[in-house]
Amino acid sequence: MAGGIHLELAAGPVTECLGGPGPQTERQLLDHYTSLCDPRLNPVQAGALIEGIGQS
Repeated sequence: MAGGIHLELAAGPVTECLGGPGPQTERQLLDHYTSLCDPRLNPVQAGALIEGIGQS
């Protein structure tokens, strides 16, 4: 049984993942999409995800 969660997180305001407090459309991803590999959450998205998991 696996336990834990792994997040790809950027220190800056990237727009690489849709949803939550981040970009809502694919067009908005072009604003600050800087990853050459796996898309990363920006700090606001990561905080919202962690908070949501903590309330589960």
